[in-house]
Amino acid sequence: MRAVVVGASSGLGRCIGVGLGQRGAQVALLARRRERLEAAAAESGAGALAIECDVTEPSSVSSAIGKAAADLGGIDALVYTPAIGPLARLVDTDVDTWRRTFDVNVTGASVVTAAAISHLTESHGRALYLSSVSASLTPPWPGLGAYGVSKAALDKLIEAWRVEHPDVGFTRCIVGDCTGGEGDSATEFPMASDWDFDLLGELARVHRDKSLVLVGPVEASVARRVKELVELPNVVHLGGRPQSEIPAYVAAFDVCVNPFRPGRVADSVSPLKVYEYLAMGRPVVSAPMKALQMEDAARAVAFAEGPEEFSAQVAACLSPDVQAATSERRAAVASYSWESLFERLDAACETALAL
Repeated sequence: MRAVVVGASSGLGRCIGVGLGQRGAQVALLARRRERLEAAAAESGAGALAIECDVTEPSSVSSAIGKAAADLGGIDALVYTPAIGPLARLVDTDVDTWRRTFDVNVTGASVVTAAAISHLTESHGRALYLSSVSASLTPPWPGLGAYGVSKAALDKLIEAWRVEHPDVGFTRCIVGDCTGGEGDSATEFPMASDWDFDLLGELARVHRDKSLVLVGPVEASVARRVKELVELPNVVHLGGRPQSEIPAYVAAFDVCVNPFRPGRVADSVSPLKVYEYLAMGRPVVSAPMKALQMEDAARAVAFAEGPEEFSAQVAACLSPDVQAATSERRAAVASYSWESLFERLDAACETALAL
């Protein structure tokens, strides 16, 4: 298969491009950041192409798709992954932000498709686009209205291309809460803005004899709340740490907490960190989250609502019996490994592309 993956320098685009290359496909990886593209191409295997492409510039798209088709000898599959999600309420979203969001998430997808359509028609190929649960399956996420609207527009765009070009298989892959892979394969979506910092503060005050440790960089939107939190004597913020060191930190925790504020965002996402905590065998206390509670892994999570329940569940998780149940927690997330998830995504894509 000769595949062109757009947005392949980071996040899910990189995961898909590298995964296809490692599974034997001839891949052309397209994105703006040359250095990251070359690293992804090297990881993808021999023959993978790294081609610079800015989806907001038609001339760049035309040149990049033309080179990919020439070097691959045609195009059998097109995968479009670029997306931006500005964090702002609709009332605060200005014209430039709307324009930039649609330029990348919608218009760019159509411009890329138009450049590749003759090659896809010739090969009776397939085109796949990453959509979002926020476009069709969940209520809009507060602060991500422009993103959700653009993804809904993308869904309709795919339908329109399908009607006009029935010889090409057009489909979408609906993505939920997912942060991609490690390093450059991680996405850059903001999530900590929906943490319940009041809950964390109360938790630290109730458990004065214990330390509350925060690991990771701070988003600008929550910097003030983190600063207030670390003023408590038993709260420590270690800042960002290399990805390779994170397992060691998690292994040292007695209890891991997932402190989302109640609301639509909490009901729509299923945080990756919860699965990582369980994979390390650590007890997890989480705020109620509908999407997470629907997963099989939920049986290994202690759910709590409000400071009093949270404090009680944290205390319960410190008991010897709960601390010793590491194998049960690891078993609960055995099917959520990156390998298993990619295999499921790959199978879903193959099924969709065969339609």
